[in-house]
Amino acid sequence: MTELKMKLKPGLVKRGLAVALAIVLGVSMIPDTFASASGKNVEASTRGESNTDPSGKTDPNPSGKTDPNPSGKTDPNPTNNDDNNTNTNTSDTNKPGTTQTTTTETPKNVAVTGVVVTYDGANVKGTVTIKKGTKYKFKAEITPDNATDKTVTWSTSNDKIATVTADGVVKGKKAGKATITAKAGDKTASFKVKVQTKKVTLKNVKMSKKKIKLKKGETAELTATKNPVTASGKIKWSTSNKKVVTVKNGKLKAKKPGKATITAKVGNKKATCKVTVKK
Repeated sequence: MTELKMKLKPGLVKRGLAVALAIVLGVSMIPDTFASASGKNVEASTRGESNTDPSGKTDPNPSGKTDPNPSGKTDPNPTNNDDNNTNTNTSDTNKPGTTQTTTTETPKNVAVTGVVVTYDGANVKGTVTIKKGTKYKFKAEITPDNATDKTVTWSTSNDKIATVTADGVVKGKKAGKATITAKAGDKTASFKVKVQTKKVTLKNVKMSKKKIKLKKGETAELTATKNPVTASGKIKWSTSNKKVVTVKNGKLKAKKPGKATITAKVGNKKATCKVTVKK
């Protein structure tokens, strides 16, 4: 032991002690430092990002959204922005206890004011001649057009002389006379039929007007009647100058200034009307 003793200077001893102390203190601080660093890393990974701004202060609102109610008070009248365009009007009839009343207007009864019997487009009045065994279709025209009940009932005064169907077809049974009646509502129209065994011969054709004046572009209507109306044959219409006036089934249309003659013809019988067209 005597050989190992060395003489140490006082200053060197102090330096050695300081180094040894530093080593001891450094080892004891490593766990705390590591734990602190590890804790920060775990917290950062849990949040996904650091809330610390460059100045070192923590950002209280990292998402960047604005607080709609920074005061922390409850809105007494909250509004749903998604419903701003929704119509909030609600009918009172949807409320419980509300009685709904529907008023149905009763349609007005429109009465028949007139009945007119026609044959082949011509009004039937007085007595008409028909041939035994031949059928003739008569029609009943009702006024007004909007009458509530336009049902027509046909009848004959003597079905041994002439019969009539529900739709106005008259047939002569034997020579003689009978009265045919069409009734609608409380209105009636009647005419007499004379049944004969021979053919009904056409006597003449009558026109509703003999002269008429029109302006260019105007329209008018003429009617032609056979006498008797039950005579066979159809009425044919024609114009002497279709550049001045045209005609179709008695309906006229003025084309340009001038004169023309309208003719209604059945067999060798005819009737005419002179038409003058002005500007």
